[in-house]
Amino acid sequence: MFGTSGVRGPVGETVTADLALDIGRALASDGADTVVVGRDARE
Repeated sequence: MFGTSGVRGPVGETVTADLALDIGRALASDGADTVVVGRDARE
C-alpha cells in the first residue's frame, strides 16, 4: 500500500475513505500544509 510512489491500491478495497481520512489526519497533525492527490486513469 505505501511505497516510494505514495499510497497505492484499488479504491474501495485497499484505499478506503477511512484510510484517506486517517492519512489526512496524520499529515495534518505532523504540520503538512499541502497534500497532493492524483489518480491513474488506466483500467
